[in-house]
Amino acid sequence: MDRRTRSGPGLPTPPASLAASDAEHLSSLVAIALADQRRQIAEAVERAIDHVPRLLRGPVRKALGI
Repeated sequence: MDRRTRSGPGLPTPPASLAASDAEHLSSLVAIALADQRRQIAEAVERAIDHVPRLLRGPVRKALGI
């Protein structure tokens, strides 16, 4: 693995033309953006589940895998 990048799912390898410090900074920004995106999606799913009748929420969560 390239020493300039962090490993992890969803983190693309920065272009080879970037300096090591810039590549690390870019990787950090992408990781932060992905974490924020995951949080926002989780919040949106929770808000959507609120529209499901209370007795059906368990089965709906199970079907969605959450």
